[in-house]
Amino acid sequence: MGNDGFVLSADNYYSAEADKEYLSVSQFKEFNGTYGRLGCEFRAMEKLAGRWEDKKNTAMLVGSYVDAYFEGSLADFKEQNPQIFRNDGALRSEYVKADEIIARIKRDRYIMKCITEHKQDILNG
Repeated sequence: MGNDGFVLSADNYYSAEADKEYLSVSQFKEFNGTYGRLGCEFRAMEKLAGRWEDKKNTAMLVGSYVDAYFEGSLADFKEQNPQIFRNDGALRSEYVKADEIIARIKRDRYIMKCITEHKQDILNG
């Protein structure tokens, strides 16, 4: 629990309030950098202040699509991201490919063994 009684949950995990109370791995990478991307303290602080927002790119959306499937929130993801659909309502080709990735993951017994009901648990310390 944060200093002001803020309780981190699945509903507020991606919120500005959570970012101000807790330092996530993503936030740490914003400040410190990661493979192929330098950290930028200015950008990280601007994000915390709500003055900077990264644009969603296709690669991030495809990864989030696959993650949402295994998280059980794909319907919500599709509703929140209408840009993944063509004008005729069908999925764009990148997300058809993501469905193929999902099918491949589901065929791999080892990966499926590693994916448990607790894979997206919120941990803090």
